Amino acid sequence: MKTASKVTVTVIMGQLDKLAVEREHFEANELLRSNKRLYELLGGVLELYYTASATETLLKDTITTVRARLAERNIRTQKNSPALTLFVRYTFNTDRQRALNYSRSLLAAVQAKIQPENFADFVTERGGVEECKRQVILKPEVMQKRKLISDAVTDVEIDLELRKDSPLATFTVDASNVAEYCDKGLMVVLADVGADGSVNALCVVPAYSAAVEKWAKIALAKKLAADTQVVRQAEKDAATRQAIDAAAAAAQPYSNNADEDLQLAA
Repeated sequence: MKTASKVTVTVIMGQLDKLAVEREHFEANELLRSNKRLYELLGGVLELYYTASATETLLKDTITTVRARLAERNIRTQKNSPALTLFVRYTFNTDRQRALNYSRSLLAAVQAKIQPENFADFVTERGGVEECKRQVILKPEVMQKRKLISDAVTDVEIDLELRKDSPLATFTVDASNVAEYCDKGLMVVLADVGADGSVNALCVVPAYSAAVEKWAKIALAKKLAADTQVVRQAEKDAATRQAIDAAAAAAQPYSNNADEDLQLAA
């Protein structure tokens, strides 16, 4: 592994470019797509990640450069995308989901303190990338957030059923648009939204998608979970203030007595 003092962003980007070329050769010429070769390429990404992480400045500058290069390829990235995911997307020129799967296996290796030269054995022993990524240890706050959202999905589904008796609005569209899908699940309504909160329903999408329905429920659940956390925090803050006030009130008689004792002593 190269030492941080001799490494620059240019060096790391050059090595990432080299890995990307090797990846192209791997996908174009190795018809069986050997897992061993895939793991070697990922091990190369891991080594460059370790090298870039040697200093905060080097990692930050490398991430900035990787984002810029990806943008040149018209590959959009999220602001909170982990460095490992960005390195993988750059090397493999792949979609977000595939990059996420690979980067999770790399994160599992980072958490287990696996060196790049041992990464292939690490993944193989754990049954491949899919199994390896499941061994990533999530932070307690992440696990708590996921549980809140999971619980909130159930609440959202119950709420949606109740809302059928008192919907926000009711309007009619051409029956032919929904006849084929009306019994399958929830439909998608496209609407124009104003800054003042006004919503103008424009049309009903004449198709049903279980994936879109699931996404919508999760989006509602995230909002519900966030609102719940705000309420809980407010209740916690209020309880803390109440406890402080109660303690101060309880201590007041002793404080007065102490003042009197000091006056008498004087």
